[in-house]
Amino acid sequence: MKLGVFGGSFNPPHYAHFEIAKRLIEQGIVEKVAFVPVGDFYKKNDLIHSSHRLAMLKMYADQEKQIEISELELHKERQNYMFETLDELKSLDPTVEISLVIGSDNLLDLLNWKRYAYLIQNYSIIVISRNDLDDLKYIEQNFPAYAKQFVIVQNPFEADISSKKIRQLIREQQRVDSYLLKEVYDYILKNK
Repeated sequence: MKLGVFGGSFNPPHYAHFEIAKRLIEQGIVEKVAFVPVGDFYKKNDLIHSSHRLAMLKMYADQEKQIEISELELHKERQNYMFETLDELKSLDPTVEISLVIGSDNLLDLLNWKRYAYLIQNYSIIVISRNDLDDLKYIEQNFPAYAKQFVIVQNPFEADISSKKIRQLIREQQRVDSYLLKEVYDYILKNK
């Protein structure tokens, strides 16, 4: 089985996250996508507790059979490095073919990741591209020996959307319901 692993804070999860997962499945790049939310040890401003992020992710996953949520990083006493997370997922089922799903922004930072060379050597990397970045050129310049490990997929969500932008709009009491599942939006309002 081909599994796409999509890690992130999902603070909050939004339509673009799930449109990306559905696109990867529809195009046959992967058969399933596992969302892996970071644990509470992750150093990020405005990070809400993992119980809330997990609850919101499950609202999306409940609508898609081929999307699952992994709690792997949520129960650690420290933040996992991505290579550790992928190795642990692989150890659960050695027959699974794992690909890491990242955005262009993470591609630009990949050289700073712990054991990035090991990661690229052992797992394929699916890059969700944005129009303003030349991902292929960046890959060829920075990872020439491993260029075949990368798959570039155009972002299916046309709007410029991010969890950070959604949090800002909520603080400004602007509408965000077009970016979020209704149940997620209601959950955010109810739990402040």
